[in-house]
Parts: sequence; C-alpha cells; structure tokens
Amino acid sequence: LKDAITLAQHQSVDAAVALNELKTSYWEYRTHVADQLPEVNFKGTLPSYSKQYSRYQQSDGTYAFVQDNNLSMDGAISIDQNIALTGGKISLNSSLNFSRQLGHGAFNEYMSVPVGLTLTQPIFGVNDQKWNRRIEPVRYQEAKAAYIESVEGVTISTIASSIFCWQKKTWQRLCRIWITQINCMISLSRNARSVISLKVN
Repeated sequence: LKDAITLAQHQSVDAAVALNELKTSYWEYRTHVADQLPEVNFKGTLPSYSKQYSRYQQSDGTYAFVQDNNLSMDGAISIDQNIALTGGKISLNSSLNFSRQLGHGAFNEYMSVPVGLTLTQPIFGVNDQKWNRRIEPVRYQEAKAAYIESVEGVTISTIASSIFCWQKKTWQRLCRIWITQINCMISLSRNARSVISLKVN
C-alpha cells in the first residue's frame, strides 16, 4: 500500500497537474519578489552612422541643402527601484554621449550626465505594486494548500482503490473455496446415491 501511494503521488495525472500549478504559482511569487528588488539596467547604441541632406533656410530667404555626416555612440546605466507604497519608481542614472561630425572640418562632441536622479510617479491609476504585495503571498499560500489537498485526494483515492482491489481478491478466494466445497458436496451426494442404489438392488 505504501508503494502504491508513493507511486500515485509521483506519477499520477492529478498529482502532476497539482505540482505544475504549484510551480507556476511559485515562479509568479518569485517574479513578484524580484520586482521589489533594485535592478541595474544598461542601454547603449553601437556606433551609428548617419549621412543625410537637410533643407536649410538661409538668411536671404532662399533654401539650400546641407549635408549632415556624423558618427555617434551613447550609453547609459541606471539603478531602478520600484516604490510599492506609491507605485512609482526612483532611478539613479548616468549617461555618456559621443558624436563625431565627419567630412570637411571634422570635430568631436561629448555630452555627459555624471549622476542623475529620476522619480517617476503616476498620479491617476491603480497602484499594481501595492496590491500585488498583498495578493501574491496569499495566492502562493493558496497554491500550496491546493497542492497538499490534491496530494491527499490522490492518497485517499489510491487507498480506496487498493481496498476495493483487496475486497475483490478476497471475494474471489471465497468464491473458489465455496466452489470447491460445493463440488465436494456434489461428489459426496453422488457417492451416497450410488451406495443407496446398490443397497436397494
């Protein structure tokens, strides 16, 4: 019986479905926990080359086409932290931009933001972070309870099936014993009938 219960808890369809649902809830909860931790983001642009002609109005009112030929690169790194209380996000960032004007009279330009502090706060809207902070732990606890209940259901079903099988085998043995006894009684009756017939003759 123990082996049957162990096998059912690990290989039955119901147990596998319950385990997958528990894993799904677990990773949803882990995702929620990870959202509350600081994250480091890096954004960058590989060397970008641009060559185009732009229409430019001169001082006398006429238009001329000016060539714009440049190479640029930029990168930014930031540390972001969600604020569950207000639903906003605070970021500490730094960025660097490089641009080189090509062609006649080429020159380089740099622009840097050593340290920047950004606060993003939605004014109208639902604070999803606040609600997820309350709901996700409860959902995970419910998923664990549902898994335990499913495993217990599989165990009870296995025990009931084992008892039913045992009852069937017991009835089968009793029926064989009864058949054997009935055959013995029939044989004895035939023998007794033969003896009585001989005495009468």
